[in-house]
Amino acid sequence: MYKVKYSFFESPKGVNEFMRACDLFKEGEGAGLEKTITLKTTTKPDKEYIEKMRKAIEDMPEKLNMNVEYIGVKFIEAVEVL
Repeated sequence: MYKVKYSFFESPKGVNEFMRACDLFKEGEGAGLEKTITLKTTTKPDKEYIEKMRKAIEDMPEKLNMNVEYIGVKFIEAVEVL
C-alpha cells in the first residue's frame, strides 16, 4: 500500500475569475485555503501515475460541478505503508 500526497489552494471560483479579470492574478495564481489531499493506493506511484493523478485532482472541481478551483496542485510525496 502507498500513500501519495498533493497540496493545492482551494479557491472560490468567482473570486479568482474577478481577480484575473482585474489583471491582479495570472494563470495558476489564486486566493484560498491551503489544502492537502492524501490518496491510498496499491499501485506503485511512478512518474506517469503521479502526473495523471495530479491532473485528475486539478480537474475534479469542474468535473463534479463544484463552485471552487484547485490551484497549483503539486505532488508532495509518495510513501510505502507496510
